[in-house]
Order: sequence, then structure tokens, then C-alpha cells
Amino acid sequence: MPVVKVELIGKQEPAVKKELMEYIAEQISTVSNTPMQNIYVFINEWDAENVIRKDPVITLDWVAKPDRDAAVKAEIMKNVVNKMEELLGVDKSGIPFLITDLPPDSVSVGGVARGCAQPK
Repeated sequence: MPVVKVELIGKQEPAVKKELMEYIAEQISTVSNTPMQNIYVFINEWDAENVIRKDPVITLDWVAKPDRDAAVKAEIMKNVVNKMEELLGVDKSGIPFLITDLPPDSVSVGGVARGCAQPK
């Protein structure tokens, strides 16, 4: 269940945001073999007066799995940051992309925890 949050500065066109969200989901699905229906992508747009840096920030939280190794993460980060540079016209060298690997027992869907016995 990957959850991606993209923090942008200023208002973007709906078509640009849609393309970015779809691209991010497609990259995660393709590169990590994650079903599309399990991927969440959220975009938050900040007014410039409310941030100290103007670079977009991307975070990805997902359940740690052996096949989500450094090579998979690197490919997703590279591809998504390159797409952001292309779509938003920002210099990719300033875009941070942070990935958090969560232990399975720290994640639930519909209140059902993964990776641990369920309470009765």
C-alpha cells in the first residue's frame, strides 16, 4: 500500500497534476510490481508565503518488502524526479524524495493489520 505525498509550491493546472499522479502510480506499479489499486497519490499545493524553500518534496511510505530494494527505490526516485522536472519546469537537483519502509505490523487497511495476528 504505497502512499505518496507530493508537496508543490503554487497552484498547478489540473491536467499537469493528473499526469503527475498517474505517472507516479504507474512507476511504482511497474517498477515494484504493486497493483495499481493499492497505490495512493496525494498532491498538496502550498502558497509561496508558507514555505522557506521553493522546491517540490516527494515522500513515499510503504510496507518494507525484500523486493523493494535499493535498486527499485532508486529507479522510482530517478524516474519521478525527472518527470517532475519535465512537467513543472523545476530544476530536479533541488527535489528531495524520501522513502520510508514501514514494518508490516505498523500498517493496516480497513483496520486489519498486516503482518501480525488479528485480535479476536
